[in-house]
Amino acid sequence: MKTKSTRSFYLVFLLSIAFACKQKPENICKVEGKIENLTKQELYIVKENSNPNQVNVDTIVCSKDGKFSFEIKCDSLSPVVIYMEGGNVWATIWVQNQEKITVTGDAIYPDVMLAKGGEINDLLSEFKEQNVSILKEKRDLIDKKTRLESNDSISTKHDDKEFNSKISSLNHQLKHNAQSFIKDHLSSLASLVLMQDYLAIWDEPENAQSYLNLLTGDATKTNLYKELSEQIATRIKQIKQSEIGVTAPDFEVVTLSNDTLNLNSFGGDYLLISFSASWCVSCENDNKQMLDLRKKINKTKLDMLTVVLDENKTDWLKTIENKKIDWYQAIDTIGWHSAMAYRYNINCLPSNILINKEKVIVGRNLSVDEIVKIM
Repeated sequence: MKTKSTRSFYLVFLLSIAFACKQKPENICKVEGKIENLTKQELYIVKENSNPNQVNVDTIVCSKDGKFSFEIKCDSLSPVVIYMEGGNVWATIWVQNQEKITVTGDAIYPDVMLAKGGEINDLLSEFKEQNVSILKEKRDLIDKKTRLESNDSISTKHDDKEFNSKISSLNHQLKHNAQSFIKDHLSSLASLVLMQDYLAIWDEPENAQSYLNLLTGDATKTNLYKELSEQIATRIKQIKQSEIGVTAPDFEVVTLSNDTLNLNSFGGDYLLISFSASWCVSCENDNKQMLDLRKKINKTKLDMLTVVLDENKTDWLKTIENKKIDWYQAIDTIGWHSAMAYRYNINCLPSNILINKEKVIVGRNLSVDEIVKIM
């Protein structure tokens, strides 16, 4: 038999539960979905902390058929990366307070993973659906190229140019389509994401800047807008400081014979700085041309310096073994992070820069015949 006091206790208890439910934090986003063709059931959920140098990483386990769900705290609109297959592939979604997001897709094609819920997710998914055939073809080419390289196939070198050409063509199509999509959604954060992913900010920063200038409204008030603005400005400055007609930026390198050199160390009429590496297949022919160039032009007229982007000095020494190289060589063991490569805007190998005695850049990526003609 329930007494009055007992009934009162249950009433208070039920009211406290209802109140707690009502007071559930509003900054929680629920994500659920299904991913086909997973070979590993673990997913790693990565979100930036309030401190930009820190991230939160959670591990969840999918069901055998790829279904999953999780809740995540989000004080404001934030990107969350879902890593799959041991972290080898991933997809990004955008979470916001109280939203429910549904994720669907295939682990084989993470670039076509769809997230529905919230304007930015819906628009990005719309773009992916419009370009699904291009995105899948690109992924298939990248995977095939990776398999050939891992098998050390003899045909890899021969096929490399063909793969790169096809991938470049697909990237061009995606860039064109992204530009059209951006023009139709000038106030959306989705346009910033598409710029970051498809507009080749590194290679064509001025083009990216022109589209950034078109954006309006909320898109221009975000951290991503600020970050892209800074990246583009830095890249444009970098290009301008090493373009033809400007004074060459100074540098300091240590050669294989432990000599420290800078721009003032060279007294010839011209200085040719070339960039190479042992792992660069295309550099093999370039190295032969450099040897030929050294025979054709006197040292007093042309100084030569090769900057090697090998992280292991031994690899380069094996590459030049028994070759009669009698010009300066410097190995920058931090590879693509080389300050020299940055200052001279080196994006691919082989590359070269020709500087006259007034220290002005007079040519970039010249052939032997072009260099001889200038001499």
